[in-house]
Amino acid sequence: MNTRIHLEDAARLAMGSFAIEERPPASVAPYAVRRIAIIAAAAAVAAILALAYLA
Repeated sequence: MNTRIHLEDAARLAMGSFAIEERPPASVAPYAVRRIAIIAAAAAVAAILALAYLA
C-alpha cells in the first residue's frame, strides 16, 4: 500500500473521521495480457520448430 494513503488515513483518524475510504484493488489485466502474449509466443515458436523439423 502506498505511504501517502497511510498518511491520509492517519490524518482522517486524527481529525475524528473514522470512515476510511476503501480503494478498489489494482487491476490484474496487464498480468493477464502478458501471460496470453507469452503463451502465444511459445505456441508460435513451437509451430516454427515443428515446421522446421518436418521440412
